[in-house]
Amino acid sequence: SMTVVHALEHTLRQPEHDAPRILVAENDRLVAATLAHELSRAGFRPHVLRRGRDAIEYSRHAEPDAAIIDYSL
Repeated sequence: SMTVVHALEHTLRQPEHDAPRILVAENDRLVAATLAHELSRAGFRPHVLRRGRDAIEYSRHAEPDAAIIDYSL
């Protein structure tokens, strides 16, 4: 089965110097750290935020290439 990281790799392939920015909106520290670690290893630039309000504000200004969002935020 395809993981989230593999799906993003196929969707957002770009030159390494311009790695896609991925917003991770997750309030569970372990889940957020794991996602950020795996995304970094795969060549992405994750930005972790723990509150939904902060994720919305970040999205408005930074315009990430993709987002992984905890639906319970």
